[in-house]
Amino acid sequence: ASTAATSKSVYFDGNEYIKQTATTDLTRFATQAFTVEYWVKADAFTNTANNGSTVIGANNPTAGAEDWSFGPKGNGQVIFYYWNGSIITLNSGHTLEKGQWYHLALVHDGSNNLKIFVNGILVKTGTISGTPTGTSPEISIGRVANGAFTGRVSNVRITHSAVYTESFIPSTEPLTNITNTKLLCCQNSTTTGSTVTPNPFTASGSPIVSTDVPFDDVGGYKFGADEDKNIIKTGTYVGNGNADGPEVYVGWEPQWVLIKNATATEGWRLFDSMRGVAVDGVDGRLFPNNNDAESPSADFIDF
Repeated sequence: ASTAATSKSVYFDGNEYIKQTATTDLTRFATQAFTVEYWVKADAFTNTANNGSTVIGANNPTAGAEDWSFGPKGNGQVIFYYWNGSIITLNSGHTLEKGQWYHLALVHDGSNNLKIFVNGILVKTGTISGTPTGTSPEISIGRVANGAFTGRVSNVRITHSAVYTESFIPSTEPLTNITNTKLLCCQNSTTTGSTVTPNPFTASGSPIVSTDVPFDDVGGYKFGADEDKNIIKTGTYVGNGNADGPEVYVGWEPQWVLIKNATATEGWRLFDSMRGVAVDGVDGRLFPNNNDAESPSADFIDF
């Protein structure tokens, strides 16, 4: 993992959150170009009182409504929720898995157009409906409108600019203070610390600073024309028991993968594109821990 000073996350256990007094810099997303982005790794998904996202929002954390919220709701689907006199939801159609880091971004271009990005991929576009309000008393992370989040949040940034206009590769390093940054937090040595903020955060409960982060040590990036690319990624994921298994984002298309079940007595599995990983087709696989022949019998994995 990255050893940068801002390579941190904040862990919320479902009973904890951080909040600050809201300002129009953070609540009025519809009156200027506006980007809210962060990385999230969920242990559990829950809804706000009105089926919004519990990760971040302009709201009263212990009451039942929010002006806006952005992130995964109870079923893991990434949404942007806002209030214009009634509930409006822009549903990305993209469902997150537990135990995986994701970069999420919501962009308003300043001209009524909304975009949702998941791991840099543009997954949903829409337009602002009606006249959204911006009167919430607080901005909170980890609990929104009586809905509590369990998991890690890293490098939250709100910017008064359309930072992303098309699909992109998320940063491999912690976010920085760019032009028109209004909030940059969840990357410091304390849970309530901020690199940029209009008001100080206070904590409810005891969230903790975590070194479980989505960033790798860039000292290992030796590949590519500028020797700034990585070709190796190691880590863990949580299986979901379904034929349509979890998505593991590594930032580039892999050619070779080695998997070992950590909680059951099973051997290693090896897949590679040279022997054949067919999209929605039968994949070749080897068992490196024994002398069995290749066993292409089903669609196990896609790159």
